[in-house]
Amino acid sequence: MLYQFLMESYNAFSKHDKSCRRDAAICQFPQPVGVSPLYMTNASFSCGVLYYITVELNRTAMKKYILNLLFISGVLAGLPLMGQTSGAVWTYGPEMNTTRIQAFIAQLDDDRNMIFGGREEGFVSCDKADAYDPVTGEFKQYTMQVPHDMGAVTRMQDGRFFICGGGANLGIAPGYAEAEIFDPEENSFTAIGSMTMGRMQHSAVTLTDGRILIVGAWYNGIGAAEPEIYDPVYNTFTATAGDLVYPRAGAIALPTNDGGAVVIGGWPTYGGDTYKAVEYFDPVSSTFSVLTPELLPSDPGWLVYNFTEFRPYEEKVMYDGKYVFKAYKGSGFSIEFALITFDPETKTFDEIDLTESLIQNGIDSYYDMVLNTDGSYAYLLGVDVDGDYNLYLVTVNLADGTVSMPDEAFNMDAGEYLIPTMSWIPSEERILLVGISTSGVDYFHATNRTLLLTPEIKGTDVEEWNTADWQVVPNPAHDWLQLKGNGQPYEAITITDLQGRQVWNSGQEAAAAEVLHIDVSTLPAGLYVLTVHAASGTWSKEVVIVR
Repeated sequence: MLYQFLMESYNAFSKHDKSCRRDAAICQFPQPVGVSPLYMTNASFSCGVLYYITVELNRTAMKKYILNLLFISGVLAGLPLMGQTSGAVWTYGPEMNTTRIQAFIAQLDDDRNMIFGGREEGFVSCDKADAYDPVTGEFKQYTMQVPHDMGAVTRMQDGRFFICGGGANLGIAPGYAEAEIFDPEENSFTAIGSMTMGRMQHSAVTLTDGRILIVGAWYNGIGAAEPEIYDPVYNTFTATAGDLVYPRAGAIALPTNDGGAVVIGGWPTYGGDTYKAVEYFDPVSSTFSVLTPELLPSDPGWLVYNFTEFRPYEEKVMYDGKYVFKAYKGSGFSIEFALITFDPETKTFDEIDLTESLIQNGIDSYYDMVLNTDGSYAYLLGVDVDGDYNLYLVTVNLADGTVSMPDEAFNMDAGEYLIPTMSWIPSEERILLVGISTSGVDYFHATNRTLLLTPEIKGTDVEEWNTADWQVVPNPAHDWLQLKGNGQPYEAITITDLQGRQVWNSGQEAAAAEVLHIDVSTLPAGLYVLTVHAASGTWSKEVVIVR
């Protein structure tokens, strides 16, 4: 196992410098999906010792040994300056006001992308937020109440954002317990108190009743086992009635339509193998139980964790209302990747049937994934970690599973590495990427540089459709829309707002449309996008709702 191999490296080096063996912070190196996290029970090794080796001792042989090890394990991924290949046009974007890596990003209703916290240069827990405005093409900085490095963020039902916890400087766990709320309309951060304990590498999810479930903790046995609930009505934090069946950190939490939530993946609080079992939170009893021992019991072994999922869960919603995330199984030359969906109504998982393997053309691992505005396309950041460390943007049509694999690679530039997070920019149909470091072996060298990726494939070729067969009347509409399809077959019909949030869907049964009556009486006045999804393509129309 990689863990055992790395520990052998640690033991060998510790003979040279026993002073490195001190119980301090607990931290992890970031990995592309599919590469198990590097768990260390001593921060001196997991961050400080690597820095000490490569910078202070300058022991060439050891440096090369560890660099090769980290490359193989997928820690490092490089980045060229700019180019037009590998599935996208890659250009440097505006610089952030603060250096940071491994930050959380959220799309705001006003089309901005807000970057919360992360790790600044020097491995400092960041208390700054940077908002990217596509109109001005610049970042504007705001100051949060406390730092949030590996904290949790979720959108509340009123459009504000709940932010909690995160590690202290140098990734020290359990970290902060403080929580705050960001109001996008006021651009303000307001302290609301503290969780029952400090947490980092935890997850937060907004339930259908407006409460927020907080799950997990790194290097905190009690926090990993004991979730808690934040109630925005009473501004209280309360432990759940029951503990997790599998105490964990680094999990993904998704809401269910019955008011509960599922907890997926992650690992033990002190390190270990990624969990396969999925747990369900019952909102009535406030307890947890195993929903399924595997994501896909008929095809066991798929694994997932949240280190490349630093976005609110709403941004994982597909065109049909299901959630989608990356999963992997196996390792080395036998590794496989898949896109797994979760249905919040039936609480079931399924694998998207892809037209071809995601492991080809030099790609052997993946970092991040974002969806386009209506959730019909996924963009995956692929990397060649076992070769020349090139980058690719792979496009997947989520309606029919078509994989668009770039033929050429985007060559890395020496001296820059990725610890990335991506976010979709709806108005520009581009991807914002942050998390560029000048070191691949530690968290001390964050930069303020960004990339803007313009996908080469932005949507299905609408020329395959007879658009005259689809009409929306009336437009503008008040309470009802009529969609006339002239008998055309479809798989789903969705309505999204301009931030890409789905506000209506037809369900997931294939059908043929003559005239469909859609109730829009509950939607606020504004501009929306109605999209018809079928195996042969998509058809979209802007719709105005008036009141």
